[in-house]
Amino acid sequence: IKEFGIVQPLVVDKDNNIIIGHCRALACQRLGIEEVPVVKMEDLAPEEANKLRLLDNKLNESEWDFELLAEDIPELDFEGFEIDWELPEVRRYCVEKYISLNDIPAAINVLKESLEIDKEAAGLVSFHRHKLKDLYKQQGDAKAYREQLWLLLTKSNAGVDEYRELKALYSPEDWQNEREKIFKSNYHKPDFFREEKLWDRLLEYVSANTSRFTMEQYERDLVKIYPQEVLQLYANDLRHSAKQAHSRNTYNRWAETLKHMKII
Repeated sequence: IKEFGIVQPLVVDKDNNIIIGHCRALACQRLGIEEVPVVKMEDLAPEEANKLRLLDNKLNESEWDFELLAEDIPELDFEGFEIDWELPEVRRYCVEKYISLNDIPAAINVLKESLEIDKEAAGLVSFHRHKLKDLYKQQGDAKAYREQLWLLLTKSNAGVDEYRELKALYSPEDWQNEREKIFKSNYHKPDFFREEKLWDRLLEYVSANTSRFTMEQYERDLVKIYPQEVLQLYANDLRHSAKQAHSRNTYNRWAETLKHMKII
């Protein structure tokens, strides 16, 4: 710590009890260090925290005899130890641990297994794919790196950053065809239309979408090229709103819309 500083954060539970890093915490106290980086895992139950603590030690030591360990620590139920692997937080911690040990293949294997375990949780799948993408890129595995980008954009609704990342892997000629596959499946395609300056397709998308929020979101991009079409979109929105029940707030919104249309 004196030479390199704190290169791994402490891990604590919701009550700030240390799960991982007791020795580092003690060393910092003796060195007079008052602030240290911390990862807080608020959703872990006490028994889960205990098992995570043991799992961390297991990654750094030789194999344990869990039967003997259970005799020494009888309050821990090692019968259910394997079940803990279902916890995303445990697997996520293992991935980061392997990365810190520069064991990238092991980290990739955990992420692949996590994709199967968490396949019904879209947010977790996206997280695992982003990690895999970055690790494959780090390893120089161009094929696997590109595959994860495609999966992120066509299956996980990744955004403009990933779109640009994938685009950079293709020639301009090839990209003209490849991008159409993404347009067909990604929720963020209007942002991609904007990225590619496909204003006619962006207008078509906004016109087909009845959301006032969508109109306002892309108005600045469209109004310079299609001012009359944008005005018509607002007029259509007013007509649609007039068919519904009214309130003072509705009238105020209509007035603001009309003022805005005069500016356009």
